[in-house]
Amino acid sequence: MDDDQRQQYVVANERVSSEVNELYLIHSSFLLANTGFLAALVFKGFAENNIVPLVGVVLSAMWFLALHHQYRYKNYWAEAVRKLEAPGGVWNKAPKNSFSLMVTLYLVPILFALAWLYILIS
Repeated sequence: MDDDQRQQYVVANERVSSEVNELYLIHSSFLLANTGFLAALVFKGFAENNIVPLVGVVLSAMWFLALHHQYRYKNYWAEAVRKLEAPGGVWNKAPKNSFSLMVTLYLVPILFALAWLYILIS
């Protein structure tokens, strides 16, 4: 690997790491916001008001879309690292798409959205 390829590899590897951090930051932030809205609904007696569940549904949809975009972007950079890395390297040995990670990431916002829809409808 020449110096230019090594520099590209370092930049792409740093970008993947950054994207993974952002993915979990987005997940944690939306989880906190949804939990806060749910707590406000339960403990403050906003059950009569439909605005809180409606905001919860919108927030869950934004959460899902943000995670989906960030997950795809992370995969884009991981693929860039795989192309630059020598065969048999760390990234080339790792699974390309982790189904369990995807299910974990997408399941939580979907469950929150379903809970908010149930609260909104009932």
